[in-house]
Amino acid sequence: MARALRLAHTVWKAMVLYEVEGDRHFLDLLSAAVEQLPPGPSLVNALIERQQTWFGNDHRLSGTYQVLMKHGERTRRADMRAISS
Repeated sequence: MARALRLAHTVWKAMVLYEVEGDRHFLDLLSAAVEQLPPGPSLVNALIERQQTWFGNDHRLSGTYQVLMKHGERTRRADMRAISS
């Protein structure tokens, strides 16, 4: 689970940087890093699509995050900050 959360966290940051600054550098690095790992590319593409669909207008970067148990279920709490100009 920790790897999946790290990947989702990384995709989020890369997408925000791309959408706000137009910089594909981190998306390209991420794509290259998972290219040979099944189901790497399809999973990254699904995370990108989900971020755009559900959170496309949220241009905050997540800093630290933690996994918590709440009502017997795992949940994620993240420290979100706006990109400073």
